[in-house]
Amino acid sequence: MAENPKPKPEQDDPEQSKRFMEMAELLGNEEMAASFEAAISAISTAQKTKSDQSSKD
Repeated sequence: MAENPKPKPEQDDPEQSKRFMEMAELLGNEEMAASFEAAISAISTAQKTKSDQSSKD
């Protein structure tokens, strides 16, 4: 039985991310803004690593 491939998620909107960061800073949640950046960085690094590994197979 063939597996249905997962559809690729759409790319995040950089403008929306920028608005989120600006709002977080306005609310005084600089720590939240830094955490958001760290989370996005970790996710994008994990995706790059995963795609690099699959291309080597």
